[in-house]
Amino acid sequence: MSILDTALSMLKDQDVPVPEDAVGQLQRHADLVTQWNDYASLVSQGDKDDLLARHTIDALSLAPWVRRHAGAGGLLLDIGSGGGFPALPLKIVLPSLRMVLVERSAKKVGVLRRILVALSLDDVTLRNGVFPAEAADLTPTVITARAVERPVELWRNLGPFLGAGQAFLCQTGDVSMVDAAAFHVEPIEDTWGSEGLRRGALHVITRRSPEVSA
Repeated sequence: MSILDTALSMLKDQDVPVPEDAVGQLQRHADLVTQWNDYASLVSQGDKDDLLARHTIDALSLAPWVRRHAGAGGLLLDIGSGGGFPALPLKIVLPSLRMVLVERSAKKVGVLRRILVALSLDDVTLRNGVFPAEAADLTPTVITARAVERPVELWRNLGPFLGAGQAFLCQTGDVSMVDAAAFHVEPIEDTWGSEGLRRGALHVITRRSPEVSA
């Protein structure tokens, strides 16, 4: 059984319905990232040779939590999408999920546009720019930001943006900058983490109700 088959079997065990063509789509996405990597630096050279294990499976590990907070057709905002991780693997296994991908590099946005066409993925909007300016008109259900270089700076912008009923799936590991009086931080301990299929820690951050924070 391939690593993708194993991951998709785990998702099914967690009541995440997986489309029949998911394996082929996930492999195709990884192939396209590899094909365009030298042009747009989508992932590090060290990760390119083990893309499925280091990026695709890590992205899939978020699917149960995305589904828990966004349902079948919520809106996911991905900040700093790069080669489309974790957003596009999540879109492949949760096809009814709507997405907005914000990426500051015009070159990477161009590659992402080609990838979306090649994979025939719908309801995915690309925005070339920076957060929070490019997301000011959005009310996402779930937010991801996997490949951020400065997590403290990200949270400085994300904290005021994150409203009631929204969830930030934080993979930076360090959540010390989060105000515990205003936000609930839930550390996730699951099979994906214990078996080393997720890179680093995962915390689900949500805004507390005014009654709780008072």
